[in-house]
Amino acid sequence: MNAKSAGHDEYWTTECRERTEEFVAGGGNVLVFGGNTCWWRTEVRDGELRVAKDEANPVVGDLWWRTDRPEASLIGLSFRHGGASWLAGRPAASYEFRPDGDALLDGVDLAAFAELTDLAGYEVNGHAYEPGRPWQPTGVEDVPDGLVVLAYAPLADAPPAHWYSDPREPHLRSPRCATIAYHRHGDALIFNGGTTDWPRHLHHPAVDRLTRNVLDAAGVHGV
Repeated sequence: MNAKSAGHDEYWTTECRERTEEFVAGGGNVLVFGGNTCWWRTEVRDGELRVAKDEANPVVGDLWWRTDRPEASLIGLSFRHGGASWLAGRPAASYEFRPDGDALLDGVDLAAFAELTDLAGYEVNGHAYEPGRPWQPTGVEDVPDGLVVLAYAPLADAPPAHWYSDPREPHLRSPRCATIAYHRHGDALIFNGGTTDWPRHLHHPAVDRLTRNVLDAAGVHGV
């Protein structure tokens, strides 16, 4: 059983969240090939999708991470640890891969992947960590047990482009980053590619191979 999300799946109702959690509890895999996933908590009322936002302060409103069920507790990563760059010419962000490897990285040309500096684009999710320890997610209570960081790309401005970021907990000191990670909940695999632009780069051999590795791990074959 697999559920997939791609692109920009930002607005989730409580019912959507609950059904997804039930799916995972039943052993279903969740594969996120996108960014800024499950950010705003919404509702369907009178046939409309509605969300509480403050027009005078766009970063104030009904955000999942400010509830007792932050999105990272389900999908591993959060937009508040990443950022957004909406200009066509985005700052370059190069991925670094975990030094001890992982089965999901088998056969992936990591050097070629690292040269793909525009994969982290538009909106990205990241993770928090203590400075100098990027492979050990920490700092917030919503980190899932056993979260494995496969790769991360620190976000740095490169004028004239820049990264926008939302406020987060003031004690966090790690740089904002785009992260690729996964964790397991029982038999379920929850993978998060962490960038809205993932589908735009499926033609790249390294991205293609990592995507196929994830699908194989989830039991999706012949794609």
